[in-house]
Amino acid sequence: AELRILDLGAGPGLSALAVYNALPEQIKLKTKLLLLDPSEASLQAARKALEQQSINFKIIHEVDLNLGKHIPLNRVDILTGVASVHHHARIPFDMYHQVLKPGGYAIFADWHNSIWEHPRRVYDFLQTFGWPTKDEGLQSWLATYSAANTQIEPPLNSTDQQANADITTFWQGYADVVRQNGHLGPNAIWPLEGHRPVERYIEDMQEAGFDLNSVAIQQLIKSHVLDSNPHQILPNSRLLMVTVGQKV
Repeated sequence: AELRILDLGAGPGLSALAVYNALPEQIKLKTKLLLLDPSEASLQAARKALEQQSINFKIIHEVDLNLGKHIPLNRVDILTGVASVHHHARIPFDMYHQVLKPGGYAIFADWHNSIWEHPRRVYDFLQTFGWPTKDEGLQSWLATYSAANTQIEPPLNSTDQQANADITTFWQGYADVVRQNGHLGPNAIWPLEGHRPVERYIEDMQEAGFDLNSVAIQQLIKSHVLDSNPHQILPNSRLLMVTVGQKV
């Protein structure tokens, strides 16, 4: 029947198009893309791009916390989130699980690091930047978070240490862009987002009912579609990971 693929935080549709274009031709004929995003402007761009390829799709102008208002239970075959779900303080994996059909997959490609898990790490991170009221700001941080006054060991895994270094480098580059341009308008993003180690995804997905080691996922690893689950994208850093869960 129809293959339904839901893209959370679809933006202008680039990730959904990449998924669609990778499908076999016979599968494309029965595929329907569901694109959910809170940005109307982004969805307008997505609509234009998908219409140009005559793709069967549906636009959902909404936040994913209201997913159940638009998609019934057990309706989606594949759910994807590309650098989108980490924005939540608590990711609603249980809600994602509910809209998937039994046997369906949830696939998250996201940013992961452990800086935001401890005030001391944030303090050390902030020290690498410069701004007019830096001394006052750092003192305020120490006064607000008493744990920031104590030293904390770096992550045990060297690839997690590299992820923290990589995200720091990313935000330093972003700060330079903002400084040079004055502002980024609607493209501005916040550094204190909900990035967390990939283990948090594993724990929360399993709690929501996902199986991360199902027979089908084991087959993906044996077939070298994934190196492991989670799948590490960068050779020496766990900054970017793909995590797959199945509703069994």
